[in-house]
Amino acid sequence: MTSKTIKIQESSIYSEPTAFHHQVFLDEEFEDRGNYQQLINLLLTSGEDDVITFINNHHGGRVEVLLPLINMLEVTAAHTITLCTGSQSSAATIFAMYCDELVALDHASFMIHEMQYGSIGTAANIAKEVEATQRRNRKLMKEAYGGFLSDVEIEQVLSGQEIYLDADEINERWPCRVEWRQKFLDEKQEKMLAKLQEVTHNVPAADEDVVATPKPAAKKARKKSPDA
Repeated sequence: MTSKTIKIQESSIYSEPTAFHHQVFLDEEFEDRGNYQQLINLLLTSGEDDVITFINNHHGGRVEVLLPLINMLEVTAAHTITLCTGSQSSAATIFAMYCDELVALDHASFMIHEMQYGSIGTAANIAKEVEATQRRNRKLMKEAYGGFLSDVEIEQVLSGQEIYLDADEINERWPCRVEWRQKFLDEKQEKMLAKLQEVTHNVPAADEDVVATPKPAAKKARKKSPDA
């Protein structure tokens, strides 16, 4: 009988990252749309295991630059965290409200106020623009600060008053904001589903076949922030 020698090849191990933790410094005002293309792409392409921490320390900026960013915060699959390291004002505080978590370090602060803007043109067009801007501003303020500010405080801001909060007050209010936001998103999804069902039920079925109602994709459940 002939003997055989079997050589066992040593196993090779290959590793690759399955998640990333990104740190994004926000220390300049929201002024130029072109400055945020990479950030928008990051929010769009990040996965559900990724974490994006925003080091937030600036004084706001233009609302038309802010709006695309908070829209991307709404749709990103990543878990987002705002780390407040200094003084945040105006639009910077709105940005923070749309993250999954918020942590205000010692001596951090918020200044919240009503939108400031100007207009030029004919009297009729200025009046239309002011009316439209006020509607948008009221809707944004109610959605952005719901649960974080009281209804009375939101109305005070809309009437022109400024609200100042220190780090302790910010951290104390945040759990209520998380709870309010989750309820708001759940109600929003229910309305969208009801509207979708209404539309599909009104579509005539061909040859009396039953038209199935498409099932919308489930929205990523927002992770609740631990109490500060």
